[in-house]
Amino acid sequence: MLGDRRILFACSVYPLFTSVLATFMILRFVTFLNQADNFAHTLTQRVSEAELALRASFARDQANLQASALASERVRLMRDLHDGVGGQLVSIVASAERPDADPRAIGEAARMALRDMRLVIDAMDDVGGELMLVLATWRERAETQLRSLDIRLDWVIENETGLPTFEGLRPLHILNVLRLLDEAITNVIKHSCAQSVELHLKTVKDQSGEIFGRIILKDDGRGGAVARSSGRGLANMARRAATVTATLAISSDETGTLVQLDIPAILPAST
Repeated sequence: MLGDRRILFACSVYPLFTSVLATFMILRFVTFLNQADNFAHTLTQRVSEAELALRASFARDQANLQASALASERVRLMRDLHDGVGGQLVSIVASAERPDADPRAIGEAARMALRDMRLVIDAMDDVGGELMLVLATWRERAETQLRSLDIRLDWVIENETGLPTFEGLRPLHILNVLRLLDEAITNVIKHSCAQSVELHLKTVKDQSGEIFGRIILKDDGRGGAVARSSGRGLANMARRAATVTATLAISSDETGTLVQLDIPAILPAST
């Protein structure tokens, strides 16, 4: 019925139809892109939330594991304290009950038992890696001990922080450091004839960038510590340093004896 008009109608309607179809397809595509973008955003947000939850769970697990390890180590130290100091007290009582008891020997044995007990108690404190706090308490006892023998103790902090905060510092590490320093002080008292002792504390970094806490104990005595040693005292100090994965260096000459202990700022989880 349209005849030639059909062709004219088709020519005029086809571009309009194509435009409408193209617009519809574009709108659908834009809607799809928006949906995809929203989905990606939602997915990213959920992944972030899951990651945060996982990190929080891991942190809790690590904290629980660390607390469990710390409690276990404290129980171990208490057991060692019971066995060690308990045995010393039994020996002191037995010595005191003898007819020929030497009061000075009994007093010295009692002081040693008391010192061991204080060392273990100090080691069990949770210091959060701050070994300086423990050494401050140790310094008071060492100063008192040396002052009674007219030996001066100088406390020297060579940089702003002194020792670094030690990651992974445990009671067993602290106890071995304190006992090593006690061994060094005992050697000063028994052998050096020194008038003064210097304790230097500082943070150092090696060529590879690894950070260490350095403790130096130096006296002005007559030296010869390595030559005088029968092997047991220095061997005990080396063993205690190895427990802390630290490097121990001892030098001794006519100007005195120097004990240097380098402790890594990041301690291994188990030693």
